[in-house]
Amino acid sequence: VSFASAGSGFDPLTPTIGNVIDIPTQLEYFREYKRKLEGKMGKEQMEKHIEDAVFCVSAGTNDFIINYFTIPIRRKTFTIEAYQQFVIYQLR
Repeated sequence: VSFASAGSGFDPLTPTIGNVIDIPTQLEYFREYKRKLEGKMGKEQMEKHIEDAVFCVSAGTNDFIINYFTIPIRRKTFTIEAYQQFVIYQLR
């Protein structure tokens, strides 16, 4: 099962520009999936199923490619170092 939306990123502006699903919504889809699984297999089995799953997160590249280098929206406000910190901060 995948909850990913290609073209998203940690910068809230990235999914807006790309018209894709933002990361908070993707995480909400995952929580919804867990609730559905729990309803079908019970809490203990659901937790075991999730525990045994493989998770892969690839994000952040689009933030720099789109918002910093291609369409220099963020470059007008941030140095590259400051933008790196901004993107990292969005992970919290």
